[in-house]
Order: sequence, then structure tokens, then C-alpha cells
Amino acid sequence: MAKWITMGAAAVDTIVKVPHLPKADEIVYPLSIEQYPGGSTANIAVGLARLGETVAFFGKAGDDANGKVIVDSFHQDKVDTANLKIEPGNASGGAFIAVDEDGERVIYSLGGNTLYETWSEIDPASFEGVEGLYIGETFDEVGVEAAKLAHRHGATVFFGPGGIMCSYGLEYLGVVLAETDYLLVNLPEALMLSGCDTKEAAIEKLLSAGVKNLILTEGKNGAGCYRTDGCCRAPAFPVKAVDTTGAGDTFTAGFLHAMSLGWSTEQALRYAAACAATAVQAMGARSSMPTAEQMEPVWQRLNRPGLDDRVLATLCGLALGDSMGMPTEFQPPEEIREFYGYVDTLLEPHVKHYHHADMVRAQFTDDTELTLEVMDAIIRCGGMGLETAVSALRTWVEKYDVFNKSYLGPTSKKGLEAIFAGMDPIEAGKEGTTNGAAMRITPIGILNAGDPQQAARDAAVLCLPTHGSNLAMAGAGAVAAAVAEALKDNSTIESVLEAARAGAVIAEKQGYHKGESRMLPLLEEFMQLSADTESDEAFLAEVFRRIEYTLQCEETVAVVLTLFARCEGDPMKAIRMAANLGGDTDTIGALAGALCGAYSGTNKLDMDLIREIEQVNAVNFRERAASFQHFVSNTYKHKN
Repeated sequence: MAKWITMGAAAVDTIVKVPHLPKADEIVYPLSIEQYPGGSTANIAVGLARLGETVAFFGKAGDDANGKVIVDSFHQDKVDTANLKIEPGNASGGAFIAVDEDGERVIYSLGGNTLYETWSEIDPASFEGVEGLYIGETFDEVGVEAAKLAHRHGATVFFGPGGIMCSYGLEYLGVVLAETDYLLVNLPEALMLSGCDTKEAAIEKLLSAGVKNLILTEGKNGAGCYRTDGCCRAPAFPVKAVDTTGAGDTFTAGFLHAMSLGWSTEQALRYAAACAATAVQAMGARSSMPTAEQMEPVWQRLNRPGLDDRVLATLCGLALGDSMGMPTEFQPPEEIREFYGYVDTLLEPHVKHYHHADMVRAQFTDDTELTLEVMDAIIRCGGMGLETAVSALRTWVEKYDVFNKSYLGPTSKKGLEAIFAGMDPIEAGKEGTTNGAAMRITPIGILNAGDPQQAARDAAVLCLPTHGSNLAMAGAGAVAAAVAEALKDNSTIESVLEAARAGAVIAEKQGYHKGESRMLPLLEEFMQLSADTESDEAFLAEVFRRIEYTLQCEETVAVVLTLFARCEGDPMKAIRMAANLGGDTDTIGALAGALCGAYSGTNKLDMDLIREIEQVNAVNFRERAASFQHFVSNTYKHKN
């Protein structure tokens, strides 16, 4: 049985593209004339089906050529037509629509045979198993009885009467509204239905008339849900509109689908707006309606959390990747499986692991410790400079007794010893080529969010005291630039990778030359390997075979960027893959988690694990992120 019943009109739309909409008595020559299956409720049925819902359509059509188009188009999208009644000798519904080059339109209804006229035409058994009923254009008796029957089956009732029926006013539609859970109208329809002159008055009158949830769309001004106890809104997503025909129907289909998934009303409004933004970029009410597969990347891109959330996720992703990778650090894959099986959560270091002596489950290592110290030093010193880099290192050593920790890398140790012995920081780390350069670089991306080039330049300065070689700086610059780009609202997987490539080139030029950097060729090598390897397990095995226990920055960062791309910015997937990779799992996991967190936000992270990390390490990431963002917004950006 169908999960959704849609009841209303099906039609065939004749769409005429014109250079501009004509004034009275003006003749305008059409640019094109096309026919498409349409009708508002029929469009919504198709929209739901394309988003993965099971849908039945209840309505009428004639036995003419247009009727065949209507039926065939429903079958193409797998909409159940058992309750679509074909009336012999009658014409099917139609509409004439003129659309200008800005996507604005006028619609002329051509009438036709479209609606059930009495409740007796409907078989009550056809409502078995229904979870949602959408009523579009309807005669009041049919709408009321359909809503009552749907409620008896536990279904939610949505009503979108459309412009013509709204013009009949509350007196006619009030009986249907009394049985409706959600009323969906645009602003002109709300004004017509309420008889009011302003949006505010219309909302108040409709809610006073008993509307439980008023879904009001306002085109480019977004949409809102209004109730007697408050409201929530979602903005429209700015896109270049080619044809707005069917945008409202696509919005409605997206809203109904999201509500059927149990999403909040606000989230459903945002998803509906994303569906509508996708649809208006192509011609036709129905041909432009997206599928669930088409909406997935669009929704991921448009539904990005705010900057504050993604900054928090950058820190949380880094700490989680660090802590989850700590127990497997410098083990081969087969030993990881022997000790732990598949690592998908925080673990105690195995008794045979060298971290077992001084580390516990959920404890993070130098990757996170030094990252937090860099953030504090940036605030303390008023920005990024060589003084900041040295201050962060000195504070970290003193606070954590670093020289006696099992996780201190050889290159970092050598540079730190030189600095503490009084060597010029510009000279102390010129031989350093390892990934200690990149592990602390994330705050530079946050400091320069939206400016990847400056992030790469600042990254080179931060590296200098311990990792001053061009080879280390290339990797660090790539990470800083990638994070800065990922924090943009409109970043994509590819734009992040491009920023990383450019950042590597910028930062490499500022280091002591120790040979030609292999970072960019390695990145292309690993990206090709990822494209050629379907299995994650096989991909990780081949990556480990090529890099093994490397600490070289260019190799580590190439793997991190490839994990980001392979996992499409999903931090949990990237962190788990890193923990099972073998080799320097904590640094690879920390950097991959940070970059994915910057791109996707906290809703893609397991925040229960983050809370455990916070408790074990006595840190509050939300407070640390907020403090750093306050500095960036109110002090650093102001100074610069």
C-alpha cells in the first residue's frame, strides 16, 4: 500500500518562453513552446516519488491525448494510478504558462476533468496503510471526508488548496482546514484565503480560524511555519532561476518527504527550500524535480552548519582522530586487527602497546595538546608571528612535561632542544621535514577562515622553529589552506583540494630548501588509487604498503587530503579509516578529523565520544572554540 496519498488535479502544461511578460495589448513573440505533464498535486506526487516515497494519486483525467500523457508520466515515476479515474469523452486538465527570462511567470488554467466531485467516488479501503495525505485542489465534501479517514488511520493531513481555491475564502475551505494538520500556502494565497491586506494580519486570522501549522512560502524571502505558540523560518537559497514553474510544488514535495523522515519542522523547511532551489535551475514543473540521489550532495552543500559550529567541529574532529588513533599508533594493520579487531570507537592502549604505560582511553596526544597551545598563543600574542610560534612551543613543553612523554617525535624534540638551548628559532628547525609541522597547524586555518593563501603563509611561520624545511612547510601550508577553505559556507570537496594544492606551493617557497617536494604528486597518486579502489579495506592496505610508518609531512598530508575526499568530508568515516590504517594513525586521524569537521560540522561527529574526551583531558572544546572565535572576530580581524 502507498505510504502517501495525494489528492487533487493532474494536467498538461503548455509552457511558452518569452523575452518578457506582455503588457495589455502587447504582442510578444515566443522563444520556445513546450508541453510538460503538470498539475500542482500531480507534480507533488511525482516529487515525492522521486525522493523515494511510495505514492498514490487520487484524481481524474479524460480519455484524450493529454490523459494518456498524464497516465504515462505517472507510470514513468512509479506513482500508483489505481485511483486515477479516466472519464470517457471528457477533456483532461491543462494550463498555459508564460515564463520570462528571469523565471517569472503567469498561469492560465484551461480547465478540464481533474477532481473527484463526491466522496462516494473513493474506495475507503484504498486508505489502508497510509501515513500521510496531501490534499490539493478539492471539493469541500471530498476533502473533509478524506482528511477524517486519513486521521482514523493515524496519518498526518497536509492541505495545499492553491490560488483558485484560496480565492473562495475561509467560509468555503474552513471545514477542510478544521481537519488539517498543516496548511501550505504562498503569501498571495494566504492573503486571498484570509481576506487580509498584510502578511501579519493574514497569519493571525488563519491561526485564529483554527489552522494548527501554517506553512507560508514567500519565494526569494524564504518560508516559515507559524503556530499560536511561535514560529520558525528558513531562508531561500540564492540561485539563478531559469523557470520558477513548479518551484512551490517541489518545495512541498521536499517538505512532506522531510517530515515523513521525522525531521524537525525547521529542518524540513530548509530541505524543502533546497529542493526548490534545485528545481528552478531547469525548465518545466516536473522535469526539473530532483531525485533523492540528486538532492544528497546539494543538501550536504546547502545545509552546512554555521561557522561557529564548524570551528568547534574542527577542534572536536582533531581531538577524536587523535584519541582514536592513539592506541593503534605505529602498528601494522594486521597487529591492529589482532589487538583490537576493527577500531570504530575510543579504546584503551593494548598491554603490549608502548602507550599503555602512560596513556588511557580517550586521552589525546601532542597533536591536540600543541594545537590548543597554538590557539592560546595566538590570542596571547595578538596574532600570528614567530613570537607566537615560539611561545606556543615553550608553553606546551612546560605544561605537559613533553620531553618525558612517549609521543614526542624526534624532529620536534630536536628543534625544541635547540630552542631551549638558545638557538635562533629561525635556524633551529631548518632540517625538520616531518608531520609535526602539520599536526599543530589547524588554528591557522581557523584564524584565516575564507583566506587560504594567507593561511598558507602563516603556516610557514608557525612551522619555522622546529620544521623549517620546504618539505614540511608544503604539507603544513596545504592543511592550513584546506581548513581555511573548508570553513567557507560555499566550499566544495574540490575547492578544498584546490586550496590545499595552492597552499602547498605558497608555503613551500618560504622554507629552507631540502629537495623537491613530492606532496602534490603524492596527492594525485593517492587520489587515483582511491578512484581505482572500491573497497575501503583494500584502499587502506595499499596506502599502508606505500607509506608504512612514515613521519614525512608530505606523505602524511597527501593521505589526509585523500581520506577527506574519499569520505566526502565525513569526519567519523575518515577518523575510523585512519585509526585502522596503521603507521602514524593519531596524526593522520587528527588532521583528517579536523579537516572533515571544518567542512561538515558537529552533526557529523559522535558527540558522546567528544564528551568522553573532554572529561578525560579536562578540556571544554566549546569554550575553547568560542574564545578563539571571539578573538578572531573582535580583535584580529579588526587589527587587520
